[in-house]
Amino acid sequence: MVIWADEILILLQKFGFNEEAALNITLLHEKLLQAKEETVVIENPEAKQLHFESLPSLKNYSSGDISEWPSLKKVTVNHCPNIRKFGLGRTKSVILKNQSSLGDIFESWDDWFSTIGEYEIDDTEELHKRMHNLRPLHFTNIVVFRAKNCDEMLTEFIYILMKRSKKLQVIEIQCCKTSGYLFDLLDRTLMDKEFKYLRGIKELKLIEVYHMFLLCSWYVPEYFDFKSLEIVHLKSCHSIKFLFDPQSFSTRLSELKELKLEACETLLQVVEYSEYSLSFPRLSKVELKSLSKFRMFSERDDFSSLKTLIIEECPCLEEFTINQAILVDFSGPKDKTLPELDELRLDGCHLLLYVASFKTPPEKMKLKKLFVSNCYALKMVISKSTYPTS
Repeated sequence: MVIWADEILILLQKFGFNEEAALNITLLHEKLLQAKEETVVIENPEAKQLHFESLPSLKNYSSGDISEWPSLKKVTVNHCPNIRKFGLGRTKSVILKNQSSLGDIFESWDDWFSTIGEYEIDDTEELHKRMHNLRPLHFTNIVVFRAKNCDEMLTEFIYILMKRSKKLQVIEIQCCKTSGYLFDLLDRTLMDKEFKYLRGIKELKLIEVYHMFLLCSWYVPEYFDFKSLEIVHLKSCHSIKFLFDPQSFSTRLSELKELKLEACETLLQVVEYSEYSLSFPRLSKVELKSLSKFRMFSERDDFSSLKTLIIEECPCLEEFTINQAILVDFSGPKDKTLPELDELRLDGCHLLLYVASFKTPPEKMKLKKLFVSNCYALKMVISKSTYPTS
């Protein structure tokens, strides 16, 4: 625990947080790590009857897990004075004998938070209330989650959603704080390397999310899987420097179709420098707007499906991918070009020298719409060969 805290403290200071802010976030992170929330769902599809008798020390069925018994018909509990609620769902018959307390020992599937598919939190007070009143089956069926005006406890709440619901598809966050990462594994003592979090997530929209310098923790990248992610929108997230860490997203963003980034003032690149590589085989639309420090998309490129590329007010942009003196290079191998590019809009890219270059016949280009404005260093729109950047 101390090692993790020290590393987090150093990283926060590295990313520009002052000592007091870094210490506060680190202390909160330690507190979240110590939280003992129900995590793993244990399914018992064939069990029909349970009988517990004369078990004076029994407190729970398992160590903090959610147990689901879809076929359970009869439960008998006799002289188990210390037993707490199980997350067993609906039963047809519950027999309680010699129980001095806890008349509703089995939580019902009829509980609203256990069946809800879409949920929105409007402020920090509501977030804390929900966290303090969590029951084992809450949010196990959540599909869409929205939050706004929440504090750093949001990271813990999202962690619980990740663990509990395999159905989670949409996350929308606005005007909230995080504890450094939006997605993190706060309890690393019970992690199963075979289990992948966020496997079903399809849409991620973040507006004014503060203190988030990465989407997910780089300490545990092997536990995340974003293979279903289709849409990513970020606006005014001022702490993030790189959107995708290749190690965390190493399973390829094979379904990503739309990427919009706006007014993220510290963003340098979409994909961070790494020995690992990422490809975007289905990415069809990219919008980059008002990114004052943005330099390039990535070191490596695979944009074979990209049809619309809009870049506005990115004054530091020199190239889309590394080793290209221009934005779009049609002179390279087929997999290094943008063969399906239909619309290209450029505005306020002050360091860009050339828009496109090609050596092959012009009919290879499918470009139908081209808009270029306020690019003060631009020397030529279309060049017949690749030029150096300086």
